[in-house]
Amino acid sequence: MRVFRQGLRVLVAAGALLVAGAAAAAESKSFVVNWFYMNNYYGGDVDCPEGLNPSSIDFYRREMVRLGYPKAEIDKILDGYPGAGDGRGPWVAIVVKRGNGKDDVYENPTTAPDPGLKVVQGRYAYGFNLDGRGAASPKGFEDPETGEKGVNNELYRLVGCIKSYRGGEGAAKRAAYPDYIWDVLRDRMPAWLVTVTSDNWKDGPATVTFDRALKTVVRDASGANVRLNMTYAIDPDPRGHNVVQGTIKNGVLTTDPANINFIADAFGLTPDLHFTKARVRLKMNADGTLSGVLGGYQAWAAFYWGNAGRAWTGEYLHSQDAVAIYYALKRMADANPDPKTGENRDISSAYAIEAIPAFTVSADDAMKARTGVRASRVP
Repeated sequence: MRVFRQGLRVLVAAGALLVAGAAAAAESKSFVVNWFYMNNYYGGDVDCPEGLNPSSIDFYRREMVRLGYPKAEIDKILDGYPGAGDGRGPWVAIVVKRGNGKDDVYENPTTAPDPGLKVVQGRYAYGFNLDGRGAASPKGFEDPETGEKGVNNELYRLVGCIKSYRGGEGAAKRAAYPDYIWDVLRDRMPAWLVTVTSDNWKDGPATVTFDRALKTVVRDASGANVRLNMTYAIDPDPRGHNVVQGTIKNGVLTTDPANINFIADAFGLTPDLHFTKARVRLKMNADGTLSGVLGGYQAWAAFYWGNAGRAWTGEYLHSQDAVAIYYALKRMADANPDPKTGENRDISSAYAIEAIPAFTVSADDAMKARTGVRASRVP
């Protein structure tokens, strides 16, 4: 009996060591986001067979014609457009109230009629089949990389024929507007962090954690990218903390559907980027970086305010007709119907993600490292 008990203890101890060994095999790698914005596909003229949407001077001229201004007066108002300095020409007062003549059209877009918006009619778009209907998904695209059918990405369809949202093939030809916005955002808002934990970085289950840092990114000497292997303290605010499960296959990580939230900045995005039924696909690159796409549904009203919040300055600089975008968002939203009106409140979208290796520590550990004193925790 004693021998049996001793043998049992040995087996239990051996089992514990095996469990501990398996747990110890899990490896976590952290990254800091270097690029994040709508993942628009560029397929040439086939994307926009009706042509691109007009430049700001052209749609401002169109609106003045609608308002009854004679051609000679319009020419005078737009002479030297947009004007010196910050573009404050005589046209500003007109376009701001181009709806009913008294209310700010950016705050009250329905005071103006829908001018219409040319949208993407091509075959391809990045993202995922979010509605679960596969190739039968209404208006579904095909992902150019994975070949997945029924990709839901109505936000790309909406903005993809606006000049400032169009770029070219490859990362070196990013669209002007997203490139400008993200470049400014990186110096304004705390960094976004990604941590991947897995037992097998080629094939197997994985856990992905998204967090916000307590500080902004540190750029490298080029100024274009984030510096490699910097350490970031994690913001304990739960609004920016997300844990999702996924699977790695052949070096590509794909997560299960989940809700994901990012705390951002109102400059060109929205203060709270909340995605429902979101999925993430990340490729483990040979140089240690991550690149991929996040797809999900987001509130179209939040996108509108992130876009229109800069009013006429953002509109004329980037030729984005705020009124046309408002009506298109409302018309093309494809999820989360309002229980009272039946109108959809969310729109499908996809965002590109690029991240480079970094180190992360808790806010407490960061405080200890700076002061040598353990920081108190809020109960």
